[in-house]
Amino acid sequence: MRMGHLSQLTSFLLIIVGATIASASGTTVGDGGHGVICPLPGRRAFIEPLDFYEARANWQIIPSLANSLLPTGVGIEARIFEAERRFQEIGVAAPEVLERLEYAITLANNVRLTYLMPKTSDTGPFPKIAANCRLAQLGVRVKFDAQEFISFYGPYWNRMSEDAKAALLIHESLHLDFSGPDTRAIRQLIGYLAAPHDFRIRNRALIETILRTRTAVDPSLFR
Repeated sequence: MRMGHLSQLTSFLLIIVGATIASASGTTVGDGGHGVICPLPGRRAFIEPLDFYEARANWQIIPSLANSLLPTGVGIEARIFEAERRFQEIGVAAPEVLERLEYAITLANNVRLTYLMPKTSDTGPFPKIAANCRLAQLGVRVKFDAQEFISFYGPYWNRMSEDAKAALLIHESLHLDFSGPDTRAIRQLIGYLAAPHDFRIRNRALIETILRTRTAVDPSLFR
């Protein structure tokens, strides 16, 4: 092996080890969101947050946080701002949610990746996943030196769309207000924000119920 190649390999291994140590040295306090991985013909596997997967399966919609008025290729922050705009648009009085959406911007600017993913189980009941797909943990919440941050699993994060990344960051921000292991209410809220405009208008009352009770509603009630 040439010395140049050896140096590159050494640097690569140091990056992985450093990321692993950074994640492992803190105390795991919860998961960082779950996703669904499905194979695609002729392509690498498709990865999306569980929030989007459930929205597709339960409501037959194509979830997206993109805004057609924005330039093509805008990133994660623009999608979080779009989620905030959509939330304000429906006129639900929930200032704490707007604060969490703003906090998601902070998370977007401080994304940490890890190559060591401790297993957690605080997401609550899972939906039935298609036979050719599988459920995967996408991140982990870690407390280190009195600060809490989220590390996402690098190989998954790097293959996710900007829409999926934004949804995952919003999910983790809202998790601070929705206590407990069951995250179905958060997943419904994010699926709602990523739904088409007419769907959001029709189901505004259900979102008000979720925000008031901090619990999920029967998915079949959405129309």
